[in-house]
Amino acid sequence: MKTTANPLNSLGAASDTATLDFSPKTRFRRRAGVVLCHVAEKHMLVPAMTNAVDLDCLFLLNDTGVFIWEQLDGQRQMVELGRALAGVFAVDAETATDDVAGFLANLFEENLVEIAGELGGPFGPVHYDGRPLRS
Repeated sequence: MKTTANPLNSLGAASDTATLDFSPKTRFRRRAGVVLCHVAEKHMLVPAMTNAVDLDCLFLLNDTGVFIWEQLDGQRQMVELGRALAGVFAVDAETATDDVAGFLANLFEENLVEIAGELGGPFGPVHYDGRPLRS
């Protein structure tokens, strides 16, 4: 089970993971087949892509991570997510946006979210390195 350290005890973003250089206008959406589960006051993302549950594939979230996850509809830019987070959790918008960027980079690296816009262009979502995503 993946547990994550969080720099401000807010997001669940690992502080030792290098943040990918996403534009503040990048929009993300939840990857199909990834489910948010609530069990015994714990929140976890579970990729429902196999018949067996692999505990190494669980990604634990705290309340702030859950808030961001629930906002990932592919419509909001990363900077908008940061402002929304700042409004709800009483942190300044710049810090919140930086934390959102780190959190989304972790989710992207774990293949739990995909890019919905800004980097996607007219042909749909692409990998961060520019390769088209295959469904």
